[in-house]
Amino acid sequence: MPRSIARLVLFISLYVPTFLLANDPNVRNFIVHSDKQVYDTQIRYITDNLVDVSGFIVFVQGSGSMSISDNGVGFDQFIEQILFEQNYAVVYQNKRGVGQSNGNRQRSSIESRAEDVLAVFNFYDQYLAKGNLPGGVLGHSQGGWVVQVLAAQNNKIDFAINLAGSVQTIEQEDLYRTAVDGVCEGLTEKQITKKVNKRKRSLRRMGLIGPFFPFMDNQMMANMLKYQPEPQIRNIKIPMLMAFAGSDSIVSLEDNLARLYTLFPERMPDLLQTVVIDHTDHLFRLTNTLCFDYFRHGEFSEQLHFELSRWLQNLAAG
Repeated sequence: MPRSIARLVLFISLYVPTFLLANDPNVRNFIVHSDKQVYDTQIRYITDNLVDVSGFIVFVQGSGSMSISDNGVGFDQFIEQILFEQNYAVVYQNKRGVGQSNGNRQRSSIESRAEDVLAVFNFYDQYLAKGNLPGGVLGHSQGGWVVQVLAAQNNKIDFAINLAGSVQTIEQEDLYRTAVDGVCEGLTEKQITKKVNKRKRSLRRMGLIGPFFPFMDNQMMANMLKYQPEPQIRNIKIPMLMAFAGSDSIVSLEDNLARLYTLFPERMPDLLQTVVIDHTDHLFRLTNTLCFDYFRHGEFSEQLHFELSRWLQNLAAG
């Protein structure tokens, strides 16, 4: 078979148009209890019965206090449809202090978020099929750091997906975003350097005072700044897909690829696969600029659709 025809057949087999799917997925809400924590969760699926799904994936949100019912500008629904096409159920959870989840989001860290996700994962793992269904975690942005922690642990999670996450520290990505903002504001190089240095001092200050003055995100930022991704990336124990956006103003593509090369100069680990989604922003919408507008309406990338679908199918095929 000619190579071009083979590629077309593969694409058609992976991509099922969304109009062939149910317009409205089935939804169930569960309150999950674990130790002292209570988690407000929801599972969504398109099969007639929940027992007919092929697996489940816990969606791990990025930063912010958005709730299950607040799916922003359509990114969650875009990813959800890709997972539905592969017959996965999708699990969402409210962060601590949001909805009916107890606790205080301001006191959270990357590690505590990972604990929360694992507790919810374990509940659904037992609820759906007593641990006999494939289950994974998918993190976007800050959620990517969370799934790194889970991928490096010995737990029941089978695979991890990291979308627009980073292998750099939170401070490094924060300063990158500050510099990009300066460029988009039309600042001179000298003004951008001043802006970045000011932000660096602010981050250091939050890191110092956060444990003592838990106001205005100080404590949460102090906790987040402690996270170091390198030990997690070096020790992943399950298959993980990392998808980077080609024009991401929040996570530096160039710096992340350079960091991965530093960590793995010979070759990438067999469990880790990376892909760059060209000409897309932090939400994988097509763009021709590095200047990010969260609320703009844009077309989501079919390249991500294809790559994520193919990776999940290859995973299922073993």
